[in-house]
Amino acid sequence: GRACARFAAEKLHAALLAAEAFERGAVLPALREAFLLTDDAFRQTEADSGACALVALIVGGRLFVAHVGDSRAVLCSGAGGAAVRLTEDHKPDERGERARIERAGGEVVFGGRCWRVTHPR
Repeated sequence: GRACARFAAEKLHAALLAAEAFERGAVLPALREAFLLTDDAFRQTEADSGACALVALIVGGRLFVAHVGDSRAVLCSGAGGAAVRLTEDHKPDERGERARIERAGGEVVFGGRCWRVTHPR
């Protein structure tokens, strides 16, 4: 929802910069830590929504991409503009993703037009 997206836009970058892993130059663990810290902080608010997020970060000439939810990163370059998928989709109705969600304490439900992820507060 809008509240979650706004919260992430305001907080995720600060969580990344504050991550211990980022200070050590471990970018992928730092991105994971930043997403988890932002999620934990948002869950402490009274808002009852969620959102997708995708981050592309260049560090030392390398591109790092991380995402949560139903989002996808694609890179197009070159004369032909060939698209290269940079992420794997997080589709809650797929067996492996559903199992991961349920192991983490979430639940996958059909919410009218699409599958949704819910979790206890």
